[in-house]
Amino acid sequence: MVYANKFTIHPEDDGQLMELLGDNYEYLITKRFSVKLKSAVFEDEALQAELMELVGDRFADFFDTEVKLNTCDNFSQIIYQAVEPEQLDNLRVFARQYKPSIR
Repeated sequence: MVYANKFTIHPEDDGQLMELLGDNYEYLITKRFSVKLKSAVFEDEALQAELMELVGDRFADFFDTEVKLNTCDNFSQIIYQAVEPEQLDNLRVFARQYKPSIR
């Protein structure tokens, strides 16, 4: 069997992961941010003009932001050094490893 170093992590679990991983959090988890322009701006010329003038002050009116959490390389191996064995079950609630496959 091959175990991929891929995990499902939901951004709303960030606080719990920080608590579980402690000082190891910044090394083990990375955040990826993306910003998307709302479709209403493409449909409304007035919004387009306003965007060009006022982006800084009204950022949230024009953009949806999204945060994605990712694990570091070798997370599946390093994690055993980062948390106590009794914490592994709690961690697996917030960072679920993809299912193994045969290749």
